[in-house]
Amino acid sequence: VEKMGELDQLHPTAADYIYLGIIHDTQNFTRTNQGVFDAALHLMMYGVDHRYIMKTMHASTFEDEKRRASLFQMTKRLYHGKVAYVMLSKEEIKKYGITYEDIHPFSSLLRDCQDIELGFTMYEELPGCWRCSFRSDGEWVDANKLINPFGGGGHKGAAGLRKFTDDPEKLRDDIIRELERMRKGR
Repeated sequence: VEKMGELDQLHPTAADYIYLGIIHDTQNFTRTNQGVFDAALHLMMYGVDHRYIMKTMHASTFEDEKRRASLFQMTKRLYHGKVAYVMLSKEEIKKYGITYEDIHPFSSLLRDCQDIELGFTMYEELPGCWRCSFRSDGEWVDANKLINPFGGGGHKGAAGLRKFTDDPEKLRDDIIRELERMRKGR
């Protein structure tokens, strides 16, 4: 935050993109702190219209929202409803026309639901290679510690994993067992 002014001096246009990226990374200000508000303030101080910031955050079409709705329809819940996930093979991704832009933010969308503590996605990125994304508040479960035993990493609130496997259901079940083990240890 203190170094934000230094960004402006290095290259004002680059700073604008960095500030906009910071704002977008918060998923519509749902996970904000002083630094995020400072980034928004810097953009607005340099003449960026608030409406433009919001438009870039909400740039979706009706078809985008239909695909997002289909992801919600495919979502499964477990662990007393506190965990929500969606798991898609390459064939399902093709069948439903799901894009990276659809699924990439989806674990965050799930976690942002008031009654969900952990949201995650598992999708087949390449034949046999599953990309997994986990989002938590970092308190109910540390996402990094959850998937670290499987070769993934990140931080308490957000972590990811890429894993080659012929049995993605087993990977999912093993992760759920690790979650149960961690929750019992509380």
